[in-house]
Parts: sequence; C-alpha cells; structure tokens
Amino acid sequence: MVRFIKIATAASLLASTSACMTSPGDRGGPVPLRIGSAPTQNLSPMSMGIQCVRGRIEAQPRQLRMAVGEVRDYTGKFSNEASEGGFRITQGGSLMVISALGKLGPRIELLERYDTRIAEQDIALARNQLIQDRKGDSDVVRPVTAGQYLGADYYIVGGVTEANYNIGSGGAEVRVAGIGGGARYYAMNVAADLRLVDARTLRVVKTVSVQKQYVGTEVKGDVFSFFGTTLVDVNAGSKRNEPLQLGVRATLEYGVLDLVSAAFGMDFAPCQPHADYGYGDGEMSSSPQATSARASSPSPARTSGRRSVARAPA
Repeated sequence: MVRFIKIATAASLLASTSACMTSPGDRGGPVPLRIGSAPTQNLSPMSMGIQCVRGRIEAQPRQLRMAVGEVRDYTGKFSNEASEGGFRITQGGSLMVISALGKLGPRIELLERYDTRIAEQDIALARNQLIQDRKGDSDVVRPVTAGQYLGADYYIVGGVTEANYNIGSGGAEVRVAGIGGGARYYAMNVAADLRLVDARTLRVVKTVSVQKQYVGTEVKGDVFSFFGTTLVDVNAGSKRNEPLQLGVRATLEYGVLDLVSAAFGMDFAPCQPHADYGYGDGEMSSSPQATSARASSPSPARTSGRRSVARAPA
C-alpha cells in the first residue's frame, strides 16, 4: 500500500510538472517575448579617432566625393560546426567601410557604387518611358539626361586578408585537497588590406595594412569534496572574449581614417590611437579648433608594428 501511494504521488508530480512546462502557444495564447536592451548606436573602439579625423576634415575648405567597392573576406575561414557553422569573418566589410565614411561628416560626399541594381532598373524603365516622378500635384515621365549621376573623386577597395587563431595561449591551474582554481588566456588576430584609388586615373594613391589582436581570458574555481556520504561539487568562473566582428569593424575603420587623411592631404598621426585605444590627450573633440591645435602639437608615439602577444595576467 505504501509503495502504491509513492507511485501515485510520483505520477501526480510528473503530470503537474508537464502541465507547467506546456507553452502558452500550446494553450492557444501568445508566447510572451523576452525583450532585452533597446537598440543603441553601434560604437566601436575607433569612434574617438573618427571624431578626431572628422574635426580635421571640417577645417578643410574642399569637399571630396568618395565611393566604396568590394571589401570582402579573403581569409577563407569557414566552420561546419552545427552551433557556430558558417563564415568566421563577416561578409559585410564593404558595409562597414561605407558606414565609416558616413560618420566623417558632410565634407565627404558619399556616392553609391556598391549596389546599383535599383538605379540600373530605374534607368531601364525611364528609357522606355515607363517610370514616373511626382512633380507638384501631378506625375510626369522621368527623363533620362546626360551626366545625371555624380562622379567619384576616390574610391576604397580591399578586404580582410588574415585571421590567425591561437597566436598565443597559456594559463595555470592548481588543485589542493579538492579545492582548485585557474586562469587561461587565448590570443588571435585579424588583418585587413585597403587601398585608395583615384577614380579618374585609377592611380593607387595609398595602401594600408592594419592588424588587430584579440585576447580572451577565462578564470575558474571549484570545490570538490565529500561531507559524510554527500558529494559536494561547486564550480564558478567567468569567460570574457572580445567580439570578433567588432574588431574587424575597428580594423577597417582604422584603415579608412588613414586613407581619408591621405585624400585630404593630412597626417593621420594626431588621431591615431595608442595601445588599448588611448589617445593621450584626453577626450577627442570634433571641433576644428581643437583638432587644429592637436595637429600642431607633437604627435603621440606610435605603437610598434611587431606583432607581440598581449598576455593577460594569469
């Protein structure tokens, strides 16, 4: 009888648990959505450098028309893993370069050359007088005129050319009498090669090769012990990795700032970040007065081009 009561109790608990696990959608109601943070502006580690270059450009008397060609992933890094399969490096390098140019203000007139499919379709329709434009309160046939598109002064092309995994790793772990802990680090890097081309002569004005290192760290601790006949196993830890694609964005933005500075005949050094994106002279200002004064001061020391691994403390 006691065994029957135990079985009946277990069955009742299982049924109630199953009822609790039924989703609202199964009961005819909507599934509640889990909403996290609100969308924000996508800032990168190079945002201060962008404001610096923008301020110096705004002090220039001229305006340049620029376009972006193909900036693709040339690394060939691909994964067939079920959870994280696909390309390791973003395929949207051109979009990142376009956004970087768009952040530099009205002195750069950005022209569309990357995706002209809609414009080409509209031109084909206009030639056959099959497309209309709104003019006042009426519609008129869109004309096709000579020279209706603007020409670029310069354009930027290139790609992400390196993705090197495990250029440095290490760590330590200690366990004494069932109590232990440890730490590890892991480093990798990506690199991009970009070039600035004169749109009229196809002369390559400048090339840049930029690399960015990532460092991930992991710290953990655990307790493994018996208390009488009871086994207690407690684990705790944390893992922190730099976002891979955000690092690609920062690398491309660095190259764009260097090329745009060359297009305007300026030196990029006053706006170039130090290690860990420090600028040395406080917060960057986008005002022409502040950036002009900064340009006349000694430029900050550049970081070494040697690819040393920044080791995290164990």
